[in-house]
Amino acid sequence: MEKKIQATDSQENYRKNVEKYQELVEELMRDQPDESRVRKLMLGLKLEYKKEPIERLNSVLLALHQ
Repeated sequence: MEKKIQATDSQENYRKNVEKYQELVEELMRDQPDESRVRKLMLGLKLEYKKEPIERLNSVLLALHQ
């Protein structure tokens, strides 16, 4: 039973992270992203905040690839 609970917790954490990445990508794709929101989302996902838009998207893609 404990293993099943751990698997469920792991799946829930994964789902929450995917939602955070999705939120970040949606914000990054805006014509004028809210920089404070981008910074908060990136730091919340343990990504280094970068001002350059291409570098930010690259960071997201690299993180999702791991």
